[in-house]
Order: sequence, then structure tokens, then C-alpha cells
Amino acid sequence: MKTQLCQKLVVLFLISVFVSGCNIGTKKTTDNDVTFDSISVDKTYHLLENPENPNCNLQINFTYPAKYDNKDILKKIQQQFVYSYFGDGYENLSPEEATAKYTEDYLNNYKDLEDEYKAEVAKADETPVGAWFSYFEMSSDDIAYNKNDILSYTVNFENYTGGAHGAHSFTNHVIDMKTGNLIKEDDIFIEGFQEDLA
Repeated sequence: MKTQLCQKLVVLFLISVFVSGCNIGTKKTTDNDVTFDSISVDKTYHLLENPENPNCNLQINFTYPAKYDNKDILKKIQQQFVYSYFGDGYENLSPEEATAKYTEDYLNNYKDLEDEYKAEVAKADETPVGAWFSYFEMSSDDIAYNKNDILSYTVNFENYTGGAHGAHSFTNHVIDMKTGNLIKEDDIFIEGFQEDLA
């Protein structure tokens, strides 16, 4: 009788250890303690400042990290956001400065077409003025994931600068909030992963 009781107690003990050792709950996720802000731009410029002429339209909806406890990491993250959104030459500017500079550069680059447009208009009796003088650019970014010291976002870009087709792109970025560094595929996959994914 004692043997049966001991066997039952041992079995009951093992079952209780097994059940309590299983983690059947979900893992808690914690939001990153980062605050975002955004800058919107909607600018239109007509060639030669004449509303009847072709124009360019620039639309920017730039969301970026504005507050984070670690100021050094915040600066690195902001640089990543600015670089991934606006490209080379803007990454050392603040989000506000980068947006203003990019807007100014875009409009100035479009204004550079004015001499060519004048030449086209002068020949308008012979050939029609090209529709390719109308440009547009729309861009935005979206926060995809912001938990557990990982921040993931997508930059959406669309433009048309004359010609047959415009351009569209979506680029994804993941940042380690502990360091402010980008997390790249090489950081999470084993060596030689490219062939297996292809």
C-alpha cells in the first residue's frame, strides 16, 4: 500500500512539475518609450511662376522619432530616419532642417528646367510643348513595429520626372533601440543565407 501511495505521489509530483514548467501564456511585449512627430509639406511650383504652365508638386509626410530618454541614441535614430527618407547629404541635418533643405533643393532643381521650357515654347509652332515638364513626388514613412527595443519602419516613395513611367519604391528598415544601429540581414541570419532565400 505504501508503495502504491509513493508511486502515485511521485507521478503526481512529476505531472505538477511538468505542467508548471510549461509556459502556456503569451510573452509580454513592451512598447518602446519613444515619441514621434511628423512634418508635412505640400508645395506646387509652376514654371516661370505662371499657373498655366506645367508644374511640379512635392508632398512629404515625414514621421520621425522626436523624444527618447537616451539623447545619443535619439540622434543616431534621427540620422537613420533622415538618411533613409531624404538620402545622401541630408543625414547630418535635423529632421526639420532636412525637410526644409530637401524641399528647397527639389524646387530649385525643377526651376532649372525653365530655360529648356522657354526654348520649347519658342518652338511651339513647330512642335507641341512636351508634357514631360510636369513632375510630382510623394513620400511618406510608416512605423511598422515599435516594441521590445526594436523599431521597424517603411519609407514609401513615388515620383514622376517626365518620360514614360514614374518610379515607386518601398524600403524597410529595422533599428536596435538599445544601440541606435540598423539591424541588417547579416545580423540575424547565418552566413550564406542568401542562396537559401533565393
